[in-house]
Amino acid sequence: ALPILHPPRYLCYMVSGFVCDLIQFVVDVFLHLVLKLEDASLCWALGFGISVSFRHTSHRYLVFGDYVGGYWASLGRMYAGYSIIIVLSTIFNIVIFWVGKEQK
Repeated sequence: ALPILHPPRYLCYMVSGFVCDLIQFVVDVFLHLVLKLEDASLCWALGFGISVSFRHTSHRYLVFGDYVGGYWASLGRMYAGYSIIIVLSTIFNIVIFWVGKEQK
């Protein structure tokens, strides 16, 4: 029998990230165009927050394999980790927006 070839984990991680970034983009567009959210920072934070569950599933199937400690515990850990990114990047986005607005 032929050996099973596994692509490098980093390649799988890149594919997973790309697919999830596309999903987040679709969610962002939906929030902006359908739900009429005008604030870019709020739209991004909500879009990213929603996309975490997709990222979690994608990472499980494309990168890491079975969940450690079960699905809900793993999803909770992922939301806990990503919440730091969501909060900090949203604050950064707001600051950049106000700095740019004041320079006009």
